[in-house]
Formats: sequence, C-alpha cells, structure tokens
Amino acid sequence: MTRTGPFSGSPNQGEPPKQAPPAKLADEHRPADEHHHTGR
Repeated sequence: MTRTGPFSGSPNQGEPPKQAPPAKLADEHRPADEHHHTGR
C-alpha cells in the first residue's frame, strides 16, 4: 500500500479509495455494469 495521498490505500494522490483505480474501473465501468460491479 503506497500512502502518498491523504487517503490511506489510495494510489491516486487526492483521490478517495473508491476512485483509486480510475483506469481499471473506468474501463469496466459500464451503465449495465453499474448495479453489479460491486459483486465482482
């Protein structure tokens, strides 16, 4: 875990843990995937 930002466990400095991997989540973040992306 690289704690560079204010959030612990956040690779993106200044971004919350929820938006930690924007490149990976944005690629798999589809409107149809919105309601079952948490179970993945």
